[in-house]
Amino acid sequence: MRTEFVALIAAVMLAGCQTSEFDGPTVDDFDGRLVAGGQSVSFEPDEKVRLQLMLHANGERFGVPIQPDGSFDIGWMPIGTYSAVLEYPPKNRSANSRSQQDVRHSIPEGLEIVEGQTKYEIDLGKNWKR
Repeated sequence: MRTEFVALIAAVMLAGCQTSEFDGPTVDDFDGRLVAGGQSVSFEPDEKVRLQLMLHANGERFGVPIQPDGSFDIGWMPIGTYSAVLEYPPKNRSANSRSQQDVRHSIPEGLEIVEGQTKYEIDLGKNWKR
């Protein structure tokens, strides 16, 4: 009986770890660039920069890796309205130090992904400072 219980718990945990596909409308591609005041932004080649998106409809979160030239290009994304935060390491953090937390910059306008549109220019807002 105990062995069956352990097996059942393990099966439930494995099922919970599997990635499920989004059950709703999506775009087949999501790419573009980050800008500030209409000007492209860039990052150091060794920086790990991510655009964190939260879909308002259900709270699902997506992390989009940002390239050094400020561009991004990933596969499908759900259609909808998102809150958006840019995360990047502080300038004074050494390469082998993870003790400092990433800087989080809220994107004031958020983001709306619409049907049929795959290219986006995301403005970091007037308060963007690097």
